[in-house]
Amino acid sequence: MKKHIYNLTTKLVLSALGFSSLSTTAFSLDQRCQLISEKNIVKYNQDFMRAYRFENLQAVENTRQRYASFNISDVVDQMLLLLPGSKNRAFALSYPELIKFNDAGDFYITPSPAYLPGNGLENHTKASDNQKGFGLGGWFIHPSLLENSYFESPQVRQNPALARDLMIHDRIAIRDVSDRPISEIAAESGKKYFASILDLSPEDLDWLKDIKKTAMDHLIDQYGFREGKDHVKMYFHFPYPTETTTLHLHIRVNQAVHPMEGMMRFELDDLIAHFETGAGIGDFILKRQSATPEKGILSTEAPQKDLSGVKGLDIVTVPNNYKLSCER
Repeated sequence: MKKHIYNLTTKLVLSALGFSSLSTTAFSLDQRCQLISEKNIVKYNQDFMRAYRFENLQAVENTRQRYASFNISDVVDQMLLLLPGSKNRAFALSYPELIKFNDAGDFYITPSPAYLPGNGLENHTKASDNQKGFGLGGWFIHPSLLENSYFESPQVRQNPALARDLMIHDRIAIRDVSDRPISEIAAESGKKYFASILDLSPEDLDWLKDIKKTAMDHLIDQYGFREGKDHVKMYFHFPYPTETTTLHLHIRVNQAVHPMEGMMRFELDDLIAHFETGAGIGDFILKRQSATPEKGILSTEAPQKDLSGVKGLDIVTVPNNYKLSCER
């Protein structure tokens, strides 16, 4: 017999936080044990986690600046340059219709290799029927990074199959993949770079609504998503490791969420609702941390060294009270 063990304190905390992103109503505990991947159970069931405690709004701003000092993520280059051997190149060659840009060209959706439908992508229009769901990733793309990439042309962004044709005819993207700090890219271009959620503000409301619509339309068009029947969660993680620095949206369909990941995520709808009040991201962060028993923003992912020394930010290691144990 399968045994499911769950810390009930977790459910009370998630509900008390008042964020829709932390809702536990979509699946029963037994269903969650079945629908959460073994990878995520291992990933989020660590004995300890870190609580990031921000002293004030200036501490949030200091942390934003630290993220801006990091280099762009290699993942962005892999997506835009379709490097040989990369998953993104394979997607572009075999399933170009699953690569989706918004109209502005600054948001790129691709299948998430870690959360592909169980039956693969061959029948992706029926992916929503997959028993364990599936996931996509949506990445912010700074306009300067499109230069000399396969997706520099608006026509290719609108029809990614053209990128496949360029690859087949040996038209290789030649942009120099350099280790450039995000702050340098933003300063040279004069255009904002979203390194993390800390770069978001009420001024970005239209963009946030646009990427939500782009993602929903893509799910319906390419993955057979049925509104009212299927479940979708769109959220950001924060904080996260330097190697994934660049704002990216997790798009998860018909998947249960590990309780620890629930404590780490910031749902798109919550951010939209918050910014509609005119308040800034710092207020959101401070409100969120004050609602947790640990009085901090929680993570099992971001290495402490990445944000150590940020003035006004205290990072402490605490027991992980959000472990989910399933005997399979």
